[in-house]
Amino acid sequence: MANTTSTLTSKIGYQIRDTNASESSFINTTKILYSGIGSGQADYGVYDQVALGVGGSVHLNMQALSKPLFDLNPTVNFQKIKAIGIYNEATQTGTDVLVKATGNGLTEIFNGGTGNVVVKAYGVYQYWDVISGVTVDASNRNLSITNAGTTGCTISYSIVGVTGT
Repeated sequence: MANTTSTLTSKIGYQIRDTNASESSFINTTKILYSGIGSGQADYGVYDQVALGVGGSVHLNMQALSKPLFDLNPTVNFQKIKAIGIYNEATQTGTDVLVKATGNGLTEIFNGGTGNVVVKAYGVYQYWDVISGVTVDASNRNLSITNAGTTGCTISYSIVGVTGT
């Protein structure tokens, strides 16, 4: 059995300087999830980078995520999601992507709603639940990421969770 180590990092801050003074502040947090299926643990991860044409979407079923690996194409069936990160790699204003829970949607990451979170160019959407994890089942499993902009864009996503296997 493989050992998994997942590192979750989030950092945002600023630094202001002039000739008389300076000020800085950062929120910087890192959590490492070691191999396992319990609290603060994860046993699998999926990463992909997807080009989306105008109006194009990628649909992510957490019970059947494709994971290209060593010329194979296994399917990952998450039971719990511990973290999701979605990065809009676009470099122009107006190249927005929408993250939504649709059709048996993974609504827990949106406090029970459908989401429709806008991720602007260079923007990131993150969700962490490292202790309990978001339960994935037949009625709580799908996310869609849609290009709502006027030009094509590329997004990347990383999902860390528990398969239980």
